Amino acid sequence: MKRSIVLIAFLLAGCSRPQVPAGLIAEPGTYPSPSGQWVLDVSRGEKTIVQYAITNIQSGVAFRPEHDFSEVQRWAFFWESDSRLWCHSSDIGTSLWILDENAVWAQHWLTSDSKYGKEIPDTLFRFLPSSARRMGADTNDTGDSSKPAGGNDQ
Repeated sequence: MKRSIVLIAFLLAGCSRPQVPAGLIAEPGTYPSPSGQWVLDVSRGEKTIVQYAITNIQSGVAFRPEHDFSEVQRWAFFWESDSRLWCHSSDIGTSLWILDENAVWAQHWLTSDSKYGKEIPDTLFRFLPSSARRMGADTNDTGDSSKPAGGNDQ
């Protein structure tokens, strides 16, 4: 009986979401960009699916991803600026939404050879699981691969 209780406690502790740093978006809701020109709408769909859209406040034009993700996995968003929104899901990966000069959002996936891996803001980087941290980490002059070069919060 005692072993069962200990095993259940370990399982529950392993399934809990990590503490979310200030500045990260990790709950459904509506979150404005730094200037308020855009909003990120995050909602729960059917079967614990996280859905989201980036909407222009003035025009109402919304940009949606091709893939939703599971709310059971670790996930978060981070507004780096009005033209850059980071998205991480342990379910499908990490991406950076970039607004172009025509007011169109494009999603860029971080892969092992992605130039954006070196730009992950500190706040998001600390939230990532170790496997995703390695994706963006680059060994710097000190030999420290714990943080990608150039990643920062603004």
